[in-house]
Amino acid sequence: MEKKCWLLTWNQVRWPWNDKLDGYKEMIQEIGQVGKAFSKWTCGVNKSIKAGDRVFMIKLGSEPRGIIASGMAITDVFEGTHWDAEKESLGKKQEESTYSLIKSWILKRMLY
Repeated sequence: MEKKCWLLTWNQVRWPWNDKLDGYKEMIQEIGQVGKAFSKWTCGVNKSIKAGDRVFMIKLGSEPRGIIASGMAITDVFEGTHWDAEKESLGKKQEESTYSLIKSWILKRMLY
């Protein structure tokens, strides 16, 4: 089966990614210590990502911007509550957000 390559996005203005257990800085530390990190990441309305597909992440919004991570999807896309607390409080789920579990090997340290 042919594997595909996907570009996921992170806009710090919309979501700070500062969770104490699974935040940006914690993932950098984990990759530094054990060589990989795992994270659930939104795929928007995309339902095509499959386990084994290559994944890149780009930081949008405030400087610095650019490709910050590469890894592999370790699950097919699955449904979840919306990452945006305001939309989640309205009960928004599948129509607005799908996820894949991502294993990252490289996560670029960026000052922000």
